[in-house]
Amino acid sequence: MFLNLISQRSIFMQKLLSLVVAGLVASSAANAESKTSLSYISTSTDLTYSTAKIALDMDGFAIGTTVDLNEQFFLTGSYSKLSGTASASLSGTTIATGNLDQDTLTVGAGINLTNDLDRQAGTGSNLKAAVGYSKTDLGTLSANNTLIGLNYDFAIAKKVSINTTFSGVIDDFNPAYGVGIAYSLGGGDLFAGYAFTEDNVAGIKIEDSALNIGYSFNF
Repeated sequence: MFLNLISQRSIFMQKLLSLVVAGLVASSAANAESKTSLSYISTSTDLTYSTAKIALDMDGFAIGTTVDLNEQFFLTGSYSKLSGTASASLSGTTIATGNLDQDTLTVGAGINLTNDLDRQAGTGSNLKAAVGYSKTDLGTLSANNTLIGLNYDFAIAKKVSINTTFSGVIDDFNPAYGVGIAYSLGGGDLFAGYAFTEDNVAGIKIEDSALNIGYSFNF
């Protein structure tokens, strides 16, 4: 059973990366402003096959930046470093545990398809798309993938907006969905978000989720 799980490690890495692009798009410029963000990230991944299960729980930090080329196009990039534990169980009994580190570097470019969002005034919305390249190292595993995503950000009150994200790895696309909230504070935005994806490959159920909270500095 565990050999079957391990044989799917490249698929496992793709599911992790599908959540990375959610952050890539969600952190991009909303009001034609360049910005740099710092955030805390917590992720959870479960791979289940029959009575065998591998669980990975990690947390850490991320730093990202977005630079506007003009009102329509932007460049974006991020780096995250996470650490945590992996455990293997059979019929509910843990039989092995270990520590893992994960490093992810993502670079990309995007376009504002529509943008009349004014978060300060509490009006308008912003629809944007992004493509990117991501390299992730997880323990002894490594993956390089091309990512794509859409993000829709809309104001609900003065200084407050909600965003939704649809994203994934282009190869063997399986979508990740995200939702977040941002509040204008000081010279930037306080934000929080949640993303998740689920798939079943060769009888292996794969469930991923990620939570982040942070602050972006506009410049």
